[in-house]
Amino acid sequence: MTISKADAIERARACAIERGWEWREPIHASRQRLYIFLGRLCYEVRSNVDWLGCNVRVVVDAEDGSVREAYWLPR
Repeated sequence: MTISKADAIERARACAIERGWEWREPIHASRQRLYIFLGRLCYEVRSNVDWLGCNVRVVVDAEDGSVREAYWLPR
């Protein structure tokens, strides 16, 4: 069973807040494979997408909702 885009955004937001990272709008979420043609389906969620810096990038597994990767991008 896959999670929805809204669930992926909420899990990414919770991950960022838990780590003390600033979460800003606007948010962009896209569904993709972890690797180019193979791998699990994942959502890549980015915050503050209109600006360069102060961004959060979180990869959420689309099947079980776990956070696969999380990055704070200061610049």
